[in-house]
Amino acid sequence: KTWEIAEAIEKLAEEGSIPPPIVVGIYNTPNRYGDYLPTQIFPEGKNKRPSMPLKMRLMLAIRGITVTWSSDAYLDFLVTKVKPFIDQNYRTNPGRDTTGILGSSMGGLISLYSICQFPETFGKAACFSTHWPVVIPHMFDYMQQTLPDPRTHKIYFDRGTEKLDGTYAAGQSAADTIMEQQGYIQDKNWISKVFQGHYHSEEYWAQRVAGALKFMFPL
Repeated sequence: KTWEIAEAIEKLAEEGSIPPPIVVGIYNTPNRYGDYLPTQIFPEGKNKRPSMPLKMRLMLAIRGITVTWSSDAYLDFLVTKVKPFIDQNYRTNPGRDTTGILGSSMGGLISLYSICQFPETFGKAACFSTHWPVVIPHMFDYMQQTLPDPRTHKIYFDRGTEKLDGTYAAGQSAADTIMEQQGYIQDKNWISKVFQGHYHSEEYWAQRVAGALKFMFPL
């Protein structure tokens, strides 16, 4: 199941709601947890093994997953390899104001981390069903110190209410409080939405992606 982003863009462009962006889909590796967990938010710092909730450690152990903490290397790959390649080979508008990043679950975390670590590269981020439980409370301290300027950046959050998404309410509420404290204004440069009955699924992210795109790339 896909997010149906191409279909959403085609429809929105035909309506005149957005200028159609180029979408670059980056496949995740077997080290998805290590690639997407924001390393520098933890007290241990860069390139060291972060603390991890016991539940997540047990889950990884049961699945036989070995994690290499590599989110900073992953972001370096996006910023110094992927984006320059796209800009050199396609007709892009490469500036910060026309460049966004989006993802779901752990991908929501790395999208938020990306706009904080590289605010000169990414002018907007969309975080669907952000997996807050693995970064509480560290991500909130980090956000207070590193959120980009609300005058030049936009951030979209959403979550469902069922199953795994039902565990995100407290984390998203804390993140929303920090967004307000840092000068972000709801429906102007920041959105935080709750979708009743939705759960952690590409099917539901596909239903929500058009709204995020309209917020990120309005005409």
